[in-house]
Amino acid sequence: MAASTASQFLKMWSMLLLFFACFSSLLSTSSCERTIKLVNLLYRHGDRSPARGYPNDNYTEDTWPQGFGQLTKSGMAQQYELGQWLRKRYVTDLKLFDGIYRPKQFYVHSSPKERTIMSAQSNLQGFFPAESGGGKPSSGTPPWPPVPVFTVAEEQDYLLSGSKIQNCDTVRDFFQYAENSPAEQQYIKDNQTFFDRVQEKAGLTGDVVFEDFYHLGDSLIREHKEGRNLPEWADDETFNRLKATQDYAFEAEFSNMTTDEKRITSGVLIAAMVANMKAHLNRTNNDSRIFMYSGHDSNIAPFLGTFGLFTNVEPPTASCMMVELYKEDDGSHTVQLLFRNDTSKPPYLLKFLECNERCPVQNFFHIASPFVVDDIDELCRRKPPSLPLDVEWNIGWILFASSLALAGLLPLIVCVLLSCGVGGRRRLQNSRQRLEPINFHLLGGPNSESEDESVFDT
Repeated sequence: MAASTASQFLKMWSMLLLFFACFSSLLSTSSCERTIKLVNLLYRHGDRSPARGYPNDNYTEDTWPQGFGQLTKSGMAQQYELGQWLRKRYVTDLKLFDGIYRPKQFYVHSSPKERTIMSAQSNLQGFFPAESGGGKPSSGTPPWPPVPVFTVAEEQDYLLSGSKIQNCDTVRDFFQYAENSPAEQQYIKDNQTFFDRVQEKAGLTGDVVFEDFYHLGDSLIREHKEGRNLPEWADDETFNRLKATQDYAFEAEFSNMTTDEKRITSGVLIAAMVANMKAHLNRTNNDSRIFMYSGHDSNIAPFLGTFGLFTNVEPPTASCMMVELYKEDDGSHTVQLLFRNDTSKPPYLLKFLECNERCPVQNFFHIASPFVVDDIDELCRRKPPSLPLDVEWNIGWILFASSLALAGLLPLIVCVLLSCGVGGRRRLQNSRQRLEPINFHLLGGPNSESEDESVFDT
């Protein structure tokens, strides 16, 4: 009897333990059901050589292995490391996909610059190592899985090409307005003594503008990163002040953008990311997992600025922004934005101004909707109403006012002609023969020689 009771007790105890184990497992599963579904990645290329030199520069273009503006070996290493880090996050930790390249799951788009294409290739070497499987070359060749990097011609690229965006009429007007703004003029005035000294030491002559100091700072920073000796006049104070000049340029351009400027500089990219997420949610492209965009600081800075998240510091090389789509345990979807700008620290989890860190996807779409662009070409031609009126507008009003004035004087002219008689008419006719037609030449036409280069790393 006692043995039977003990047996029943043990059986009940075992069932009770099994119940609690199942219940605990259910709770654990429920709390961990948040799963990542898709990610849009935007990173800046790795370290590069200077965009250009300066008159007294010891390092001319031929001293750089691939010339100016090209990815360096350290830049390749940066991107390789980033690729490894991204693989660990999205394959090993979050298990977004199995880590084998498949065209339906993984898409890479680069700006048409050599340094961004090479950065994407270096990144992919880290993301898809030899042991990752997938399509590999035949035996006798290095065991690496090739991954395509897509791009378009620069004159057609509004997605990532800084040159295309910054040559847009509307953006050029904004930049010109910013360059002539009271704030920038005051900044130059406050630093005039410093700029004068640096101008002399660097050998800058002619019509020196703020952009020249930006590029001078860029040259010194790139030379320093590559371990090259800087001139004696470029001491720590000078170096740091020129670096601060670069940060100020980004602050001036991207910290207080108008809605139109946000739409032009980031609208096409935001539209692409939103479309990627909607296609996944609508199951029209449910296989996609990763969209990778290899671009510039002039892509990251305005993207952050569009959402009010730019910190007024130039995004460093190989920095990466991650726009992640999650499915929560209650079946809803959220968007999470992270920014990795330091290899020694975890990425920063950013908070949208009008949402929390786990932003409901429909809220994110609502926040992004004012900046999504339908017709970028039309927007690019639009004249910002807040800027000074252009030459064509002024000439139109001049001609209109002139016609009104002539209309008012017409009766007086008729009276004079009638009173002057034939002799007067002959003198008027003779004077008409000496008049030359007036030709109005509008500024900024197709034959304009304006060279309004961007101050940014495009």
